[in-house]
Amino acid sequence: MKFLIVPLLLVLTGCTVVDAYFMAKFDSNEYQLINQIKSATEININNCNDRDKMNFVVEYIYVKGTEFKNYTVDLPGNEKAKTLASEIYKQIDGLHKRYANPDNISTAYCKTKLSAIEESAKTIHEVIGDKPR
Repeated sequence: MKFLIVPLLLVLTGCTVVDAYFMAKFDSNEYQLINQIKSATEININNCNDRDKMNFVVEYIYVKGTEFKNYTVDLPGNEKAKTLASEIYKQIDGLHKRYANPDNISTAYCKTKLSAIEESAKTIHEVIGDKPR
């Protein structure tokens, strides 16, 4: 019976090593949140002429931006991601405040803001993908 325990322990230890090797080297939650922001801006940039649709899109981006900012804030050793999250949140918050106002929003303004947020999200996406855990 004791002879079976040793090989079993070696196999289980080996599985842990393999899992650690194939595990993502970055924070997958941060990566997912910024990917959702990046994807929403990319997909919806051509919907800027539809105020009703954009109200929903801007609210979605705002929620994801807030989640991203709040997720990064208290993680130890995460100053870079915290700063990046804060900066993109400011961009998103500006767009959100503008859409909260009932005044007309030009298609050009919408596209410019979404493009800026998308570019920031792409950069953050790359940084987080390269960041060690």
